[in-house]
Amino acid sequence: VLPPDQPFYLLKNDEAKRERGFTDFFNLQTKELQRHVPIITAEEFILKEGGLDVDVVMTTTTNTTESNWEEDDNQQQIYVPEHFKEGVMKVMAHCEHRLKSKIWCGKLYDYYKEVGYVPSVHGEKNCFIFDKYSLENDKMIPDESVVENIKKFCGHRKAVYYNKQMQEATLIHFRTSEKDYRILNHFYSFIYFTSPTISNFYKRLIRDHIHYHDVIFCAASKIIHALQNEGFQKQHGFVMTDQEGGGGGGGFSSMHIRRGDFQWKDMRI
Repeated sequence: VLPPDQPFYLLKNDEAKRERGFTDFFNLQTKELQRHVPIITAEEFILKEGGLDVDVVMTTTTNTTESNWEEDDNQQQIYVPEHFKEGVMKVMAHCEHRLKSKIWCGKLYDYYKEVGYVPSVHGEKNCFIFDKYSLENDKMIPDESVVENIKKFCGHRKAVYYNKQMQEATLIHFRTSEKDYRILNHFYSFIYFTSPTISNFYKRLIRDHIHYHDVIFCAASKIIHALQNEGFQKQHGFVMTDQEGGGGGGGFSSMHIRRGDFQWKDMRI
């Protein structure tokens, strides 16, 4: 379930489109990805699972109309409690991370936390482990080599295992909007599958299907091409490797120094 569209830092100044979501950046609507991971918006989820009246509530056009999220009569619905309905209806399409805002995202996340299972994990303090033996037997893994690999992966972090409670939960909500539960990690540095086969499957899934939209790649390529041309013209020792069959890199060197776009004054140079 995707989060509602929200103002992105700096991009919120775009008057034509103030709120954005993951689908504005990543191509999540391909049939192949949807076959592996059905994806719907928060609005679609609330209308389908929350028990709200579609005719009354549906006021916006969602981005995932081609989703293959199929009906399942046996699936348990997670109705929106009466005391959450007004707030949830206001923020299910778009919201803001400002407590004083009338469309504060917390109204939706509070509903998720009340009706769902909420793992207590933090990207820097925990690692998330998927292991078949631990899941099926609800006890520690007897294979010492597997245990040792988990220790190497986690390092100083405490391991959190995917368990039956998570597997049986109708809804799992990671409260990453709260600073004590942030997961600012690459997935491969936070999630560990003890089965190499499963691990490779999910890494390939991300590699093959989670891509920026072509328009973003095209815009970036124009900038790279301009830098390469300028570097070549100045001839400060740079060699365009595409001229030597090197794959098209080179032509310039770059250094990223963030001097003025931080949100916190004490972090600025």
